[in-house]
Amino acid sequence: MSPEQRYVFETTGYLHLKNALDEDELQRAQQAAERYINTPTEHLPDGFGRISETNPIHEKYRWAFAFDRALEHLTMHPATWPIIKELTANKPCLVGGGNLAVDTHEYPANPIHGGGMGAMKVLGVNHNGLNSPRGFGNPGTVCADFFNVFWYLSDVQAGDGGLIVVPGSHKSEFEFPSETLHESEDSLTQGMVNITLNAGDAIIIPEFVLHGTLKWKPRDRERRFLHLQFAPQYNMMRRDALCRAMDKATKARLAAETQELIEVAWSSHEKEISKRNIIRLI
Repeated sequence: MSPEQRYVFETTGYLHLKNALDEDELQRAQQAAERYINTPTEHLPDGFGRISETNPIHEKYRWAFAFDRALEHLTMHPATWPIIKELTANKPCLVGGGNLAVDTHEYPANPIHGGGMGAMKVLGVNHNGLNSPRGFGNPGTVCADFFNVFWYLSDVQAGDGGLIVVPGSHKSEFEFPSETLHESEDSLTQGMVNITLNAGDAIIIPEFVLHGTLKWKPRDRERRFLHLQFAPQYNMMRRDALCRAMDKATKARLAAETQELIEVAWSSHEKEISKRNIIRLI
């Protein structure tokens, strides 16, 4: 992570990486997403397809990163990989998400969620263990216990709706009034921002930074993004981690590097992928 990125991330709580994908990478990822969406369920591999939810906020397509190598490539893309490694203190693990999310006009806003009390409970600069809740990471680096990477495959223009963030909320000592809803850009509480991203952009945001979505307004365009969730490989060691949730056939579709990425492990274990600064799957 560059000094500028480190400062912006630690201060605001998120990073917006513009034009992270080159033209070829973006086109291949968009085409893969289009194939997934338009393939009839009965023709998809077992385990793939739309996710049924009681109260959906997006249309979601399961295991999208495993559907095509162009989407799998985004799990360790050169633009985000060094940042993922730093935020996990070189113990990277893809622990959740992996789905393709699609917003259309029919879906509701996603109320503000996330958040945590106290700056150092979420992410912090580790100076030899001082002022940090965790005992890992190199001095002068930033660490995050659980964070999202959103890869955008379509443009979001001003006034469209989409992602909203409360910058700096990871540092707040006050509880957010969760009963407040935000249905339009005009109703945003002071201090909130509606982030517009272009296809090929990525945004990295810890789960503990307050965020949500405004209702998607366009009727002729969709908001499409690949949602990935990362944590240190030993964090939570949870039962619903991808390595346990994915069936063997789906996991077998993944490159060896990605199979290692999704594995949880003890803090003492060093993954082979963590030794590599650049990984390209396409």
